[in-house]
Amino acid sequence: MAEERVAPQVAIPEPSGGSGGGSRSPGGGQGPGRMTMSFAPHASFEHLPHVGELRLRLRGASIADVLGQAALALADVLLPERPPAGPERVHEIVLDAPDRAALLIDWLNELLFLAERDRWLPSRIDLHEATETHLRATARGPVLECAPSLVKAATWHGLRFEVGDGGFEAEVLLDI
Repeated sequence: MAEERVAPQVAIPEPSGGSGGGSRSPGGGQGPGRMTMSFAPHASFEHLPHVGELRLRLRGASIADVLGQAALALADVLLPERPPAGPERVHEIVLDAPDRAALLIDWLNELLFLAERDRWLPSRIDLHEATETHLRATARGPVLECAPSLVKAATWHGLRFEVGDGGFEAEVLLDI
């Protein structure tokens, strides 16, 4: 398989106000709390209604775009308000999985684990490598007063991560 090399930087955008719906396409504004990376024009995420759980639909031109959107969507769910300024923590994350769907689940669950264990939430992610089975990233973000605990885990139920004419699209269910 051809390796997709990327060096994107993602900054978590200002909160959506907790609306839980609609679509937000990245790439716009500048300044604190705005994205610092340009995604393909059709890269986006949506919160989809589902009883007792939250389904995310993630889109992007590449695997890296989808994984970046997954981190943005998770941060938006875990902390709908802008995180406070303060000391930052940096995590180097390397993941290997049997396929891109498993990599997505592992990525989200690793971010959830770090958020819970370290009372931390990523506000910037540098995706150094993203392939069908491998991810290498640096995640930076503020230490929080308490761990964000709304989401228990990303689940395999209804998971899909497909490639089509317009790029990649994934759906993943978060257990809340």
